[in-house]
This record gives sequence, structure tokens and C-alpha cells, in this order.
Amino acid sequence: MPKGNPRGIRSLRDLTRPGLRVAIANPEGVCVGAYAAEIIERQFTPEEKAAFRRNLVNYTESCEKTAMAISLNMADAVIGWRVFEHWDPDRIETVPLAPAQVSRIGYIPIAISRFSTDRAAAQRFIDFLTGPEGRAIFARHRYFSAVEDAAAWLGAENRWAASMRFPRNGSESSE
Repeated sequence: MPKGNPRGIRSLRDLTRPGLRVAIANPEGVCVGAYAAEIIERQFTPEEKAAFRRNLVNYTESCEKTAMAISLNMADAVIGWRVFEHWDPDRIETVPLAPAQVSRIGYIPIAISRFSTDRAAAQRFIDFLTGPEGRAIFARHRYFSAVEDAAAWLGAENRWAASMRFPRNGSESSE
């Protein structure tokens, strides 16, 4: 939401209050929008879903445009990544969801393309990103580099790690 939280939003259910302008990324093409839709579906009653839909003013086309909806005062709140506030710290503030409302922790997978012409260089890049130096860079830019980091920020036990399956090759699902 906008810096200073002028509408006093403190919880997910506050997004159903009449007169709020809410935006989420398009759930059909943007992962953070799909996560938002999943949260709404799991957490809201049918009446709350209807109230939320009345407040929904935009389906954005990307993560960046979701954050921009706040920066440009096009919405009073978005359901997005906590890192949005670090993209525009003068205009965006995060109010985290209650840990029980977070149904999954999103991640960005990395892999070597089967079309790679230099598999060794690709593997070195993966090793760099997942090693101490790469993780430090992610942390400096306020991204989590491990499920445990996200759980610690939420103030929740690591209930996700046991159920998460990460793909090992191109034939496995990411869930």
C-alpha cells in the first residue's frame, strides 16, 4: 500500500472494506496474481469474495505493473511480493499477511536449457547464484534465497519445506 498506509489496512480482510481500490496481477499470466487468487479463494467467505471483487480496480500485466499501481496512486492496496516496497521505498509499504494465510512460498527456478551450447558455463552461473556470493546479492536487494528466510520473515515455522518439491530436470513439475 502507499507509504504511511493512509487507508489503515492491517489485514487481508481489510481489502473487502467498501471504497478501497485494490489491484492484483492477472492470475492467468502472472504468478503473483495466481497466488493472490489462491489466497482470496482459500481465505474469504463467498460474501467477502464478492466485496473484494467490488474493490478490484485492475488486473495488472506483471509484477512491476502491480507495484506501479501503488506508486502511481492507481490503487490503495495490492496483493504482491514484499519486495515491492524496496523497489520504491518512498511510495510503497508492506503489510504482511498473517502466516496462516500464506499458502505457499513462490520461487523462481533456474535450470540449464537443453539448447545450451556451454553447459559448463551455465552450471558455473547456477553455482554462483546459489552460492554464498549470489545469495548475498539477493539478500542485499531484499529477496529471500531460501524457504527458511521467508518463514523467518513471516514469523512462522517452516511448514513449507517438507511439502515443497523442486524440479530436478525439465520433466518434473515445480509443485
